[in-house]
Amino acid sequence: MLALVALRRLFPLLSSLAVLVTAAPALALDYRTVVEAAPVFDAPSAKAKPLFVVLGGTPVELVWRKRKVKPLRLVMLLDASGSMSLYTGFFVRFLHGVVDAFREAEAFVFHTRLAHVSASLRDRDVTRAVDKLSLMAQGIGGGTRIGESLATFNRWHAKRVINSRTAVMIVSDGYDTGEPEHLAREMQRLRRRCRRIVWLNPLIGWNDYTPQARGMQAALPYVDLFAPAHNLESLAALEPYLARI
Repeated sequence: MLALVALRRLFPLLSSLAVLVTAAPALALDYRTVVEAAPVFDAPSAKAKPLFVVLGGTPVELVWRKRKVKPLRLVMLLDASGSMSLYTGFFVRFLHGVVDAFREAEAFVFHTRLAHVSASLRDRDVTRAVDKLSLMAQGIGGGTRIGESLATFNRWHAKRVINSRTAVMIVSDGYDTGEPEHLAREMQRLRRRCRRIVWLNPLIGWNDYTPQARGMQAALPYVDLFAPAHNLESLAALEPYLARI
């Protein structure tokens, strides 16, 4: 009976998954910066142009060029612990769509430890990509050590994958078996490095949900956007926010 209830809850997510992954390349264009920066004077091009302005006694025409637009970089960290088991399959495929669509995207999966899975997810075949994740067969569905996993990320990966245009997206219900103080410290360190932290919690879609978990309460002061992630509509609602970053 419990398995039947779980499948019924998961069905709306899976039914919209094909649409999400198919639309991901188009959405990626919107996620990148769409506001043009101020023009920049292009001195090399100006030298070959005739008059308009006299600089140092030499008449030249000012030539302007647009600044290069730096694409938004997404770094996603997916909680694959037991309390998230209902949503793990869906979000692994969501990660695959993001990594496939974004030129600059990195993906990590964690439970009691952290694994960098971007290379595996770049396989164009979704099923084969999931099969490649060694983490999926080693401890998935166990406890959660969000603070320790973030500590590993901050120490070994953050410097390489985070820049000034990075939004870190954490997908988790916030249930952590570690100390909340540890999680708070690592969230603070992460917040200093990146441009935004988005925390997606599928439980927000439930009626009367409030973030009572100690881990969730410890993390919230460092989160820029706390949003639901229980269906396609909630994920699509992220688009305007990311486009403004």
